Amino acid sequence: VARRVPADKRAYSIAATEVTAVAGLIRPGDQVDVLVTANTGTVRDGRQMPEGTIARTLLHGVLVLAVNKVSQAGSGRAAAVRQQAEGNLFSGQPGPAEARQEPSLRTLTLALTPEEVQQVALAQEIGSLSVSLRSPWAKGEAPALPNVNAQQVLGTERPVMTRNRPSWTEIRGSEEMHGR
Repeated sequence: VARRVPADKRAYSIAATEVTAVAGLIRPGDQVDVLVTANTGTVRDGRQMPEGTIARTLLHGVLVLAVNKVSQAGSGRAAAVRQQAEGNLFSGQPGPAEARQEPSLRTLTLALTPEEVQQVALAQEIGSLSVSLRSPWAKGEAPALPNVNAQQVLGTERPVMTRNRPSWTEIRGSEEMHGR
């Protein structure tokens, strides 16, 4: 991967899921926009008082260097299997169920400037990151977008309550456990 990192950039990985990364359709070589969603509020008597949630496009047109540990488009288990000789008893050809399974998405490694690395590292600590896939035909820098809050999205002046999400989810068999 180091040879694919542009001279003025650094490789930096972010946590990703199928939900936060376009259903796992992102591949090395794609360009994405990085978004952050964070809660806002004040501190009174040492306690955090949430007031709302904002979303912001943090970075535009970021090069994806790797998805999980795959750093080349078209590489991975399926490509390795195709490269092996057909008819070989030990060729590692997957069975029908194994052929359909893709590894779950866990990380995206992005090419970022040192300043962008700092921004993304902080954004990961204060909120949730997600990415949107850019068209390969998109030219130039996207216009700067203002922060968006829940009232603007819903077109209301009334306070919007954000839903509480568990900080972790453990799945054992068919049982889900959530915690904070």
